[in-house]
Amino acid sequence: MNLEFQAEVTATVNTSDVNHGIPQPIETTQQFFDWFARMETDMEKDQEDVYRNFLGVVTLYRQVCDTFLEQIDNTVKLFNDLDGNFKFVEERTKAMQTACEKLLEEQNNLTSLADVMASKLAYYNELEPTSKLFNSQIDNICEQPDFVPILSKLDECIEHMQSNVS
Repeated sequence: MNLEFQAEVTATVNTSDVNHGIPQPIETTQQFFDWFARMETDMEKDQEDVYRNFLGVVTLYRQVCDTFLEQIDNTVKLFNDLDGNFKFVEERTKAMQTACEKLLEEQNNLTSLADVMASKLAYYNELEPTSKLFNSQIDNICEQPDFVPILSKLDECIEHMQSNVS
């Protein structure tokens, strides 16, 4: 039983030594210091790995943020271009609106002028119906129902022409 216990303890010690980075039993002080230095270096490396991983994550986040900022800058440039195009279209629209308003005003003036000219030409337009009536082959022109109104209109036309001889 004593041998079994001793074998069990030896197996446990050997397993724990392998788990702690000891390939063989430590017999001298120098071996202990070497082992301790390796353990300390491994622990520092493990701690540095955490920071290196964190640095990698932070670097990745920074790259993503830089890409995002670049996209934002491109979007701002596009918005500036869009704003410039909008202002150009707005200016052209205002110019077109002003031109349309001027054309509409000119059309109104020309319409008024045409109305005035038409009212003055109305006297001259009476010549044809009056000439037809007097040149017709009808014997009793004086008995026609529209004869008296035509004579009145003819008097108005003669008055207008005499007043506008110049």
